[in-house]
Amino acid sequence: MKHSFCEDWEFTRHWTEAFGKGLPVPKQQAVRLPHTCREVPLHYASPADYEMVCGYRKRFRVPPVQAAPRLFVRFDGAAHQAVVRVNGRVAGQHRGGYTGFAVEITDLVDREGENLLTVQLDTREDPSIPPFGFVIDYLTYGGLYREVWLEATAESRLTDLFVYTPTLHDAVVQWTAELAPAAAAIRIRLETADGTLLAQQTAQAAETGKMQLSVPDAQPWDTEHPVLHHAVAELLNAAGQPIDRKQVTFGFRTAEFRADGFYLNGKKTFLRGLNRHQSYPYIGYAAPESLQREDARILQEELHCTAVRTSHYPQSQYFLDECDRRGLLVFTELPGWQHIGDDNWKDAACEMLREMLLVGALGGDSERAGFRWVALIVAAIFAVTELVCCISMKETTPSEMKTATVKEMFSALFRNDQAMVVVGSIVLINSALYLTSNFIIYFFKYDLGGAGWKATYTLFSTVGGAAQILGMMVLYPLLRKKRSSTQVFHLSLVLALCGYGTLLVFCLTGLSHSLALLCIPGVVVFACNGMLSVLTTLFLSNSVDYGQLKTGRREESVIFSMQTFVVKAASGVAVFLTGIGLDLIGLVGNTEETGPVAVQSAGTLLGLRLMMTVLPMLVLAGVLVLFRRKFVLTDARAAEISAQLHGEEARHD
Repeated sequence: MKHSFCEDWEFTRHWTEAFGKGLPVPKQQAVRLPHTCREVPLHYASPADYEMVCGYRKRFRVPPVQAAPRLFVRFDGAAHQAVVRVNGRVAGQHRGGYTGFAVEITDLVDREGENLLTVQLDTREDPSIPPFGFVIDYLTYGGLYREVWLEATAESRLTDLFVYTPTLHDAVVQWTAELAPAAAAIRIRLETADGTLLAQQTAQAAETGKMQLSVPDAQPWDTEHPVLHHAVAELLNAAGQPIDRKQVTFGFRTAEFRADGFYLNGKKTFLRGLNRHQSYPYIGYAAPESLQREDARILQEELHCTAVRTSHYPQSQYFLDECDRRGLLVFTELPGWQHIGDDNWKDAACEMLREMLLVGALGGDSERAGFRWVALIVAAIFAVTELVCCISMKETTPSEMKTATVKEMFSALFRNDQAMVVVGSIVLINSALYLTSNFIIYFFKYDLGGAGWKATYTLFSTVGGAAQILGMMVLYPLLRKKRSSTQVFHLSLVLALCGYGTLLVFCLTGLSHSLALLCIPGVVVFACNGMLSVLTTLFLSNSVDYGQLKTGRREESVIFSMQTFVVKAASGVAVFLTGIGLDLIGLVGNTEETGPVAVQSAGTLLGLRLMMTVLPMLVLAGVLVLFRRKFVLTDARAAEISAQLHGEEARHD
């Protein structure tokens, strides 16, 4: 039994004990859910606009549920840290704004009188909670932005129900349950959308289990005919009467990625899709059911998509349900974006996602070791998938041209010495940046420390991100007017080395504890990185012309696909090296014994400062040496090659 708890809430932007006790406070507002903690401008919003410790409260009476003695409050989304209290007593806590959670309130409520439900909600971006911790390229808002429900259940209840279809005629139904002695059996039914029974099985009640049911004439789900079915699970007592019931919607379908593309139900299917964020003008994440379903309609009917990626977190169940109903394929993502944080971050990820148990399995008692193994596995997966892609995909060429074999294609690439120099430089430059980004959060937490280290780190990251954009969009065009591309490249490397050197001096002299001073070398490093990103892309483009002149083939797709691959590879390498570095310096992670921020030894802090400065400096110095010795594609040489190629094309025409 489920009751909506979306009406009759009170909200304050500043949590106080008085608000938590149900007393009147200044500027409290009457609101309904979904709700955003602050409406933001249409064209721009700063995280400071919506980051706060706010409060929600609701007075309620328990509805008559004599047959359902257990009570839960379910939150579909609370961004980003919630403490839930009933009548002043803590019912539960939750970290992470993108996954739902429930708290049991059975023993906290007055079933005869009025009750007070409060939520103390911290909407700030905490680096210890996924997806935060580095630069987030999207706004994350805050509030009770999805629905809240009061759920009444029996002592025995089904907690989860999951269906997958190994074939187009078979469905495997998995369940988890909390059982009391009254639960004797579990019954699973498969039905059509209109309730027609297709298959049914009954088994002895168990806390976990699965059944496979067959429907020989099942209609499959696909993008053109999205036929949906229901799986219904019922806990039964000894008399065969239902105690609890749970239903999920599913489709009979198989999905497989092969070397030559994506196959849905054994049929090759072209994917046309977009990335989707769940934000809206003014209200941020707080979109009601109607808007969630409308987005799915727009994707299908107006944009003619067949697929959507939920970047970079799980999204509204209403949106997902509508995608199922309309025949939209969904690639749903875990909370995270280009970053793996500290021990607290990893713990939160494990709690939210469970898939991260892989870390423990591989690393044993050492979490860092586990993440190093994960980094290596990810790198291997990238290498294998890129190889499969290169082998399987062929460029469309004019009929008079001979299609290159894989061996010929890679031979041409490896003969392009300039492309190899640029690709190698991209690996090193991005490795240096990722190393800095990975180590700096530990520096802020354990070296700078203090109660406000999270806010300080966030401010520094924001300044660094802005400097990177400044370097790409402002500094590079200005310098390029008076200097050649290679000169700007060398200058950017030298300035970045100077920035790291200054940061090292600040760290060794204690000046790094001033955020204002710390931002000076930070701005230099990130701005130079922005310019280097633009320049390496330009050099890679020039190397395509160089390779065409040298080998007679234009390997544009191969070379530029390498750029994306090596950037991802650099990220994996940096994570691996960061794990090794933290082990070498003996960093002590947080435990219940060490408190909120573990105290590090002087040697560990010195090692941390050296790791985040000297190591990137060595990498960038390697880039400088490599480029000065091996790169010959100056602006003049690139223009000469381009003119020569255009001349040959004109002669052929």
